[in-house]
Amino acid sequence: MCPKIERGASTEQSNPVRGGIDMDPRLVKMLTKRYSGVKRFPGDIDLSNNYFLPCSAKRFVGASHNLSVDLSELEHCTIVVATALFGAQDPLRPSFSELESVCYVAFVDQCTWQSLPTPSILVRKGCIFMNGWCVVLVTHNEQNLRVASRLYKMLLPALFPASKWSIWCDAKSSISVDPRFVIDTFLTSHNAQVAFPSHAQRFSVYDEQQKVISAKLANKTNVQRQREEYIIEGLPPDSGLVDGQFILRDQSPQALLFSCVWHNEYLRYPPRDQTVFNYAVHILGYRPTMSQSEFQVVKTSPASVRTGLHYFYVDGFGSKIHVFPNCQYTKIVKKYRHMRRHGKCK
Repeated sequence: MCPKIERGASTEQSNPVRGGIDMDPRLVKMLTKRYSGVKRFPGDIDLSNNYFLPCSAKRFVGASHNLSVDLSELEHCTIVVATALFGAQDPLRPSFSELESVCYVAFVDQCTWQSLPTPSILVRKGCIFMNGWCVVLVTHNEQNLRVASRLYKMLLPALFPASKWSIWCDAKSSISVDPRFVIDTFLTSHNAQVAFPSHAQRFSVYDEQQKVISAKLANKTNVQRQREEYIIEGLPPDSGLVDGQFILRDQSPQALLFSCVWHNEYLRYPPRDQTVFNYAVHILGYRPTMSQSEFQVVKTSPASVRTGLHYFYVDGFGSKIHVFPNCQYTKIVKKYRHMRRHGKCK
């Protein structure tokens, strides 16, 4: 049976903690070595002794990606709900509601833009509004549309540094409740910096990699190389799995650090972001609050148990990633099929 959804503390009384980042010196050394040799940009995360993590969205925006809107025009937004439509795979579905403190932002490429209907367009603060969304036209030089769109998904907090919270919703889904309720219920009430729904079917990154290979969703050789690296570096076989279609984050340094490392690891092993999530949290020192044996039991449990799974990833400094039941996720988000399975701009 799915746990009842109970609203937590109101976002009106909550504020993300924006202090510094506590990190194990060994982690600082490892990350510095892993991401060395790149140019520093404003917005990168300082570590120590002039070392930094390449986390700034400015490394891409204004270089390989150009936007039709200056995102600083949206700095009044308390909550940013964002999506990306690349390759004309999906329509732009109406936003839940129009609230002054909640901004809906849709990043679209040129062929998606050309496929969108033109009536009921409003221009305000540089945004072209359609169905309640501020539509941002993206021009880029990426060959892989999935890789291009993942910049906005993974580095969303870096794109809107003035906001307090952000919600990512994949293009083939839409939020059916008030975004403030979502933040209150799944993020702030659990004192978490990041939240995902749990995966409904798999609970191991290695099982996910095997699914990717069998479904031919990525290059088999690259996935096998990724798998071998993760095994060598000690990533446990059963450590949970999230559904990456829906992400809640506050604007804390911890959320930005996670997003940064997740994106950098993704660039090493594109194009599937779920296969790098577990490794990103693992090297950052997060560990699941469920044991491997508990995850193994869940694997063979009825669907009602699997979809009701609830746990956290926690580090040694009090940071938390909340993984909430998938059955609750499907009550607040409507999911659709892509109009076209493989988007392609001509």
